[in-house]
Amino acid sequence: MAERSVTAEEKRRVILDAAVRVFARKGFHASRVGDIAEEAGVAHGLLYHYFSSKDEVLEKIFRDHWDALLERIHAAEGADEPVLDQLRGIARATFYGWRHERDAVRVVIREIARSADLPERVGELVKPIGAIRRVIERGQS
Repeated sequence: MAERSVTAEEKRRVILDAAVRVFARKGFHASRVGDIAEEAGVAHGLLYHYFSSKDEVLEKIFRDHWDALLERIHAAEGADEPVLDQLRGIARATFYGWRHERDAVRVVIREIARSADLPERVGELVKPIGAIRRVIERGQS
């Protein structure tokens, strides 16, 4: 049973990675589910086994990459270091994605900015700014 779940999670990851490449190359709206399946090397219907829609794929990409960014930022913020080093750590955490996950960052920024639910995401999008503010306030005191 555990072997099946590992395989399922690996397939899910292959599909998500393929979607990132396709969305970065073509844009979300111009991409078809078939494009993602072809890029992933899986049957078209298999994508629907793991995700209910192309929108769900995009949401999962956003959530995975945004959560990873916030985790890196909070680790830098919580480090037992001087404030300037914490700020440098936050900057490194922020630019990590640009250096190592360019396509994913491109998709997240481009597609979320175009999203109709952007107003609901504003609270989520300002979390990194809150971390910077807290570090600066600690440095000031």
